[in-house]
Amino acid sequence: MKKRINVSVMLCMIGILCVLLSGVRAQAATEGNYKYSVKKGKAVIEQYTGKSKSVTIPKKLGGKKVTEIGENAFKGCTFVKSIKIPNGVTKIDNWAFSDCKISKLHIPKSVTSIASRAFNNAYLTKITVASGNKVYDSRNKCNAIIKKAKKKKVLVGYKEVLNKNYDPDDYDATDADTWEYYPKEVYEKRMVTELVLGCKNTKIPKGVTHIGSDAFSAVNIKKITIPEGVTEIGYCSFYGCKNLKEITFPQSLEIVGSCAFTNCKSLSTVTLPENVTVIADWAFNGCKKLSRITVQSTKLNRFSISDSDTLKGTSANLVISVPAEKLDEYTTYFKNKGNKNVKVQAQ
Repeated sequence: MKKRINVSVMLCMIGILCVLLSGVRAQAATEGNYKYSVKKGKAVIEQYTGKSKSVTIPKKLGGKKVTEIGENAFKGCTFVKSIKIPNGVTKIDNWAFSDCKISKLHIPKSVTSIASRAFNNAYLTKITVASGNKVYDSRNKCNAIIKKAKKKKVLVGYKEVLNKNYDPDDYDATDADTWEYYPKEVYEKRMVTELVLGCKNTKIPKGVTHIGSDAFSAVNIKKITIPEGVTEIGYCSFYGCKNLKEITFPQSLEIVGSCAFTNCKSLSTVTLPENVTVIADWAFNGCKKLSRITVQSTKLNRFSISDSDTLKGTSANLVISVPAEKLDEYTTYFKNKGNKNVKVQAQ
């Protein structure tokens, strides 16, 4: 009897789970050149199967309003050069248009969520956002998508904390619990205005505080000026910008994010201003022409440069110029970060 009850309970639970899952996303259906699923009564485009160079996304599929362009929906569609997104779409997922060669992009006022890797930035030349969009704008004809100001908790650096249980006999370089000091992330609540997508013609407007993940990834730019007020350059922001030769940072800059300039193969010199507190992992990895870094900041500590491959693939002649009073300290920080030939010298 007990076994029978347990089996009944299990079957009941499985049935409930199936109902719940069916409400989340049904099996893909097909209409015209689109495979789609239904989520909470709305259509989600899962795959485009057509061959048109110019695509107008339908407002409805299967009688359901299209509200989401799903992950990888247009992946592999290298022939797509023009896309029209209808008002009513609210979400654009990761890699939705990653292989498309779209040159002009217009975001309707209904869109409230754009994943950081939704588009292939390399081909974009013009970006606009419809007026009335509550989340995004393209202020001052900046040719970018800006996420409007919102209060968020953001990383501003790392603090060195003394390990009260430190025992030199137990030290293990791979185990932070055994270190004499360990890193503690420091956060602050701030108003954040983020540039989420840029292109070769973008002019970063005043008021932006963060350059978002993959914002300029693989964009064909030769030089760019980051305006005052920007405090963070995010994950992979300029990843693979192989023609980027010159970048000017603002004095407000604090965080150079993970992989921010990875494989920027034409970048030869960089000046890190006085408020920089973090140079994250792989920040300049693969910048093969990078031969000089000038560090103006005196705010770096042993945990500010977080990875052994941060400088891997940079020039064998790399020279890092640092404040004279920080020479000994910074020499230890920049050694063993992927470039065994690096020379650290006083300014």
